[in-house]
Formats: sequence, C-alpha cells, structure tokens
Amino acid sequence: MKIDKLLTFFGKEFKGKELNEFFRKDNFNVIKEIKNYMKTDLYEGAESVVYASNEENGYSLVFEDELDYLNIEDGNYGESGNYYLSCIHFYSQGKDGFNVYKDKLINGIKMINRREEIRTLMKKPYKSHNFLDEDIWGNINGFRVFVNYNKGQNTPDMISIMKENSSLPQL
Repeated sequence: MKIDKLLTFFGKEFKGKELNEFFRKDNFNVIKEIKNYMKTDLYEGAESVVYASNEENGYSLVFEDELDYLNIEDGNYGESGNYYLSCIHFYSQGKDGFNVYKDKLINGIKMINRREEIRTLMKKPYKSHNFLDEDIWGNINGFRVFVNYNKGQNTPDMISIMKENSSLPQL
C-alpha cells in the first residue's frame, strides 16, 4: 500500500466509497470487518472505537465514534453508526497473530529497520520511553508516530500512526 494515499483517509468515515475501494485492492473489506468486529466478544456494545484488522497484511485500522472525533457533547456512542479513521497499527511478524507489514511507512521506515535506522529516517527529535521501550514523534506532516520495540531485539514490534490532533489517548 502507498503510505501517502493511506494517510489521506484519516478522518474519513469507514463506510466511504474511496476508502473502501482503496482497501479492496488489498483484498480487505473494511465494512465487513467492522461488522464482524461488532459481533465478537471484544465489542461490548456502543463503544467509542471499532477496529478493522487485516492480520494477513499486518495492519489494524482504528475508527473513532463521531462523538469523540467531532467533539460532540450530546449523544450515545454508536448511536449514529458513524466512525472515522483515527489510528493505524502496523505489526511485526507474529505480534498479536498478525503477519509483518511489509511496505514502507512514514519517512520510509519499515518494520525490519533497527532502532537507530528509524531514528535517522524520522529525523525530527523524539521522545523515548525506556520503560515502555517506545519512541514517539510528534507532528510528522500532521501525524504522531509511535514505535514500540521488541524487547532486546531493537526492531519494531508495532508502529502506530495517528493524526496529531486526535482525541484518542496517547499510547
């Protein structure tokens, strides 16, 4: 997948035609996956986020309910059925049952890059959380990038990208 195109879908509703056509090229049906997620034990009814996971291709999409995404004060989660793309998680091989995400991400980083390679490619200053073994970059072209590392292996376990102004809690 082309990361530049993928990033244009942040803030788009999960039922949107262009978003779904893009993911269909990856043999991934977002609407079907959201509906399937809502039928699982993980879904506890009206929630502030829903997930569409593509384990085969190594990523998971997080869609935020419009109440939070649009800062609407009145209403109930899930009431409108509108959820907007607010975060994408990219996985290493075997993490949570996912295959490795193989394509390039923001600034050309890949899941196979070592910590120092990622820091060089990302260029901007970052925050490092040793306890979590995570690096965080803010405002990379309007996005926050979180890189969680495999303990003792110095390669990413998971890379998450979200809009800089997302209302989702920081990881």
